[in-house]
Amino acid sequence: MNRRITLVVLSAVTLVAPSVGAQALPCADAYAESAEALISSIRVADMPESSAMLMERMVRLSVVSVERGNSSAALTHLRVAEDTLDRDLRRGRIDEVTAESLRAQIEQLRAMLGNCTATPTLLSFNCRSGDGENELLWLTPPGSHVATKVLYRTDAYPQGPSDSAATEVGTFPGAPSEIGRANHGTLANGMRYYYAAFALDSSGEFSPARYTFGRPQSRAGAFRWSYTAGGVTSPSVGGLPDDFMTASSTGFVFALEHADDGGFWPTGFIPARVPVPAAARPISLPGWATPTGEPWVLISSLEGRVWAINAATGATVWTSPNLEGSIEASVCAMLTAGGGFDDIVMVGAGEGNRGNRFIGLDLTDGSVLWSFDNGGGRDRIGAIRQMCTVDYARDRVYFTSEAARSGSRDTVWALSLEVGAVSKVWSENHPDVNTSLVLSGDAIYAGTSFGEVIAIDVADGSSRWSRPYSTGDGPVDGFVFPGSSGRLAFSTSNRVHLIQDVGPSPVSLWQPPVSMPDPNTPILVVDDVYVTDADGNVYALDASVAQPTVAPFAAFGDPAKRASPGLPFFHATSRLYAVGTAEGVLYVVKAP
Repeated sequence: MNRRITLVVLSAVTLVAPSVGAQALPCADAYAESAEALISSIRVADMPESSAMLMERMVRLSVVSVERGNSSAALTHLRVAEDTLDRDLRRGRIDEVTAESLRAQIEQLRAMLGNCTATPTLLSFNCRSGDGENELLWLTPPGSHVATKVLYRTDAYPQGPSDSAATEVGTFPGAPSEIGRANHGTLANGMRYYYAAFALDSSGEFSPARYTFGRPQSRAGAFRWSYTAGGVTSPSVGGLPDDFMTASSTGFVFALEHADDGGFWPTGFIPARVPVPAAARPISLPGWATPTGEPWVLISSLEGRVWAINAATGATVWTSPNLEGSIEASVCAMLTAGGGFDDIVMVGAGEGNRGNRFIGLDLTDGSVLWSFDNGGGRDRIGAIRQMCTVDYARDRVYFTSEAARSGSRDTVWALSLEVGAVSKVWSENHPDVNTSLVLSGDAIYAGTSFGEVIAIDVADGSSRWSRPYSTGDGPVDGFVFPGSSGRLAFSTSNRVHLIQDVGPSPVSLWQPPVSMPDPNTPILVVDDVYVTDADGNVYALDASVAQPTVAPFAAFGDPAKRASPGLPFFHATSRLYAVGTAEGVLYVVKAP
C-alpha cells in the first residue's frame, strides 16, 4: 500500500508544482484541471497498463510544459498520447467508445492551447453527493464574472460549453468572488455524473472548464455523504468540533460540516488555496488553542512551507518562510493551552538524502525558532517523511527519519524542547521504521517495512521488548494505534492485528489476526477496531474477543472503479468515519 501511495503523491506533484524561472500560460490552472480529468479517465479505462502509463506520463508532461509557457512542447506530448490511443484502437486493445471519449478529452486540451486566454475560470468546483442528489459548490473568479454555466454527462466529462451530448444543469447568475451552489436532484443512486462548469464574463466569453463528478448513494445503510475534493491523491481528514478539514492535491483546503447530512461548506467559509499541499492529514486547532481565539488548520506543503488557515473563514493567517526542501508529513505542535511551556509548530523538511532538518516554528506567525540537522555533514539526518510526536510530560519531541546513505544511520530521534532552542537527548538506529511514532506512557511504538512492531524506551531509545513483534505479512500501514491497557492495533499487507504490551514481549489478542484484502490504518475506539480494505468495505472488529466476526457494516466508493483508501478519521461524538480514496473523493459513513 505504501508504494502505491508514494507513486500517487509523485503524480500530484508533477501536475501542480509551479515552474521556476518561466512564465506559465494564462490558462495553466484550467489546463491542469482538465488534465486531471483526463488522467482520471485514463486510469479507469479498459486498456493495456503500459499504454495507460505512457498516456498518463505524456499528459503530465504537457502540464509541465504549459506551466513553463511552452505550448508547442505541450502539443507534442498530447500527440504522443493520442498516437498511443490510436495504436491500441487499431490492434483491438481498447473499444471504440472508450477510445473516442479519451480522444475527445485530448482534443479539448488541444483546443485550450489554441485559445489560451486569461479569461478567469472558477476558482473551485466541487460536488457533495447524498441520497439521489448531487450538490454542486463553486467559487467564482474575480473580475467581470456574471454567471456560471453547468453541464453534465453520465459517460464522460462535457466537452465545452456547447457540448450537444451534455445536459445543462443550469446557468446561474453570480457576482465575482462569491460562492455559488446548485442542487442536482432526482438522480439514480450508483450512477456517476460528470460535470463541467464554465465562468461567463461580461463580454459574453466562456472560460475554460472546471470539472468534478459525483455518485449519489442510498442512505438506507451506513452511508451518509461523499465529497469530491478533486486531485489525484486520497484526501486526508482532520477534525474540529463542528467540521471536517480536508486538503486536495488540486491546491484547495476545505471545511465540511460533519453532521449526518453534512458535507457542505460552512456559512462564511471560502476554500483556501495552498500551493502543492502534501498528502498528509491537516492538523486542526480549536479556537481555545490559537493566538486569535479562532479555529485554525495547519497544512504542510510539498513546496517547503507550512500554512496556517483560519478554519472558520478560509483566510490565510500566516505562511512560514521557505524551509528549503519538500515537506511530506503533517506538523505536530506543543501548545500552551494544552499544558506546554511554549507554542511551537514542528515539522521535518529536506531534499531526500541531503539537507534534511527538523524545524520549530512560532505558532503566532510561522517564523523559524530553531533548526536541528544533527550537525550536518557526516552526521546528517536522512529524509523525514512521517509526522512527529510531542511529549508534554518531558518537554520533548520524537520523530523518525530514513537512515542517511552518507550520514547518520539513526532513524529514531528524541529532542529536548527549550525556550527558543532545542537539543538532542538521544538517537538510535531502529532499522526500516516506516511509520509515525506513537507515544503511550513510557513507550514509543512504531512499525517497520518488514511487518514488525517495535517498542522503544523514552529514556534512552533502547528496545523495550526482547525482540520486535513480527507478522511476516509486509509493511505496517500508517501507524500503530494505541488503546487502553497496552493494546495496539495495526495493519499489514493482508491482516489486521491486535496485540498487547505486557512487558518483556507483546501477546497477540486476535488469534489468528483478521485477514482482509489490503487493509489500511485501523482506529481503536474502546472495544471497536474500525478499518477499511481495498475492496471498499468498512469493518467494526470486536477488540474484546479472540476471534472477531469479520463482516462489513458499510461500503464506500464506486464498485466499478476501485481506488486505494487513504488515512481514515473517526469523529467520536458523531460516530462518523471518514476515508478518502485516490480519486480525490472523501466518503463518510456512520459507525454502529
